[in-house]
Amino acid sequence: MVDISALMRVLPVSALEPDWMASLGGFIDVPKDRGWQERIWLLEPPAGQRVPYIEPVEALEKLLRRQGVAPEDAKARALEAVTRMKEDVAGDHWVNFFDVLEPESPECLPLPDFVAWLRNERRRVNRLASDLKLDAQGFKELASEEMLVPSDNIVDFFEQAAEVAASTPMFRGPENWDEAWSLENLLALPPPKAMIEFVPGPPWDNFEWGDWKTGDNPFLRWREAMCPIAQELETALGEPVYYFADLSSDIDDDDVHRFLVLHWCCTHKPESAFVRYLLKVSGARDVEELKAALIDPAIEMEIDEEGQEAVLTALRTGDPQRVLLRVTRKYENTTLLEGVVPRATLSAALKTELIRFFTADFDPQHWDLRDDPEDIKDDHVYIKDTILNPLWLATADSANGPHSRETEAL
Repeated sequence: MVDISALMRVLPVSALEPDWMASLGGFIDVPKDRGWQERIWLLEPPAGQRVPYIEPVEALEKLLRRQGVAPEDAKARALEAVTRMKEDVAGDHWVNFFDVLEPESPECLPLPDFVAWLRNERRRVNRLASDLKLDAQGFKELASEEMLVPSDNIVDFFEQAAEVAASTPMFRGPENWDEAWSLENLLALPPPKAMIEFVPGPPWDNFEWGDWKTGDNPFLRWREAMCPIAQELETALGEPVYYFADLSSDIDDDDVHRFLVLHWCCTHKPESAFVRYLLKVSGARDVEELKAALIDPAIEMEIDEEGQEAVLTALRTGDPQRVLLRVTRKYENTTLLEGVVPRATLSAALKTELIRFFTADFDPQHWDLRDDPEDIKDDHVYIKDTILNPLWLATADSANGPHSRETEAL
């Protein structure tokens, strides 16, 4: 069974590809026109996390070069160090982020884990030097042989950079164009509008197709196959999931739901590091199961009870008669209720509760009349009628569950 919720929690909030939150420089000398080559980037974390992430191989390579290691040796030694780092840092702390250019995206980890590992590495070398009774020169030679031991000032600098990056307002999106949010108050999950990705061209095409809008290439074939699927999803969800640009226009681009972008990744490069990571975190048996789940819409509804917003989600399982029911806090990684239940039972219970609430407890004075009946127009559609009139509610007591198109997604 594919866990779409788990997949959501390892993707960033602002976009499928994480934002660069900060860049740290001054570690090595490079030509002025290649300043980007000496930077260490701090990345937006997965949804709900509040500390930046870092790509450790890149960072360690630059720290080693700062300590005098030759460029041709620094990368190999950084890779060796990260192999040891992975033995010390929990496996679920490592993330492969989406990179629009690179399917073999490197593993990243939280910056505090990286800093803690550097401090432990320094303590390890200090203990070894003490045991061997080395002087300052001996310690320097040992540190060079053992690995890197950056100064406390550099490690402190990383720590301070993480704190500044996390507290600086920098994230803007459909929910907050006027006032940027910091990582500390960023939504724990992306709002629906933030799930749409700007796709000016095929991810991972490696520029090998030239003008991808003409001729025959894998992306155009995939894009054409998505047309009927996108229409079905729009019908089921009530929202468009793929804006197909006019390919004859130079100023028009696709806008695509992030799950469909992931579907393309799984289709184009199923053996890539990023897709293998998606399989691991989602629990999918194989790429085909994951692809099917990415275009199989979940049923979701938001619940707001006395200011406590939650999201009820019904996800398909391998058994068409049973669904995974999950209730979570809207803006937190908190699960309030989770379990596999009979599909017909959930459908009947949901319909029964809707009928009960809108018949007995619903207050039209507040929601429709707004204390002034004269504001109601002749063609006004009342909320209560909107909810209770659909045909599928008429079978609320049916033991066989829903039969109409509106509820077949359950």
